[in-house]
Amino acid sequence: MIEKTPVNEFISYQKKITAYLDGTMAEDDVADFEAFVKKNPEFEKQIRSKLDEYQLLANLIPSVVPSKESLDSLQSEMKASIYNLLKEENHSVWDDVKHKWDEWFSR
Repeated sequence: MIEKTPVNEFISYQKKITAYLDGTMAEDDVADFEAFVKKNPEFEKQIRSKLDEYQLLANLIPSVVPSKESLDSLQSEMKASIYNLLKEENHSVWDDVKHKWDEWFSR
């Protein structure tokens, strides 16, 4: 078993930085992590630096919220695509001839 030395403890908390910053850390671990951060000023500086980097990257990524019209249009296109995938194709030669005949006279 790995002994909990200050260096090993520091490394184990370093591995948890990303989970803490993006909110995926378990609630039970958050309090322990924050207590460790408060006890270690150097680690706190590292967290602040990573948080600044994280916020900079988040600001660089555009936040696109589609409009209601775009969502409605996308939904109708999806429905049409699914309908076209599920509709039956002509299976006989006569069906093909009838379809071509109808196309020719509907011009």
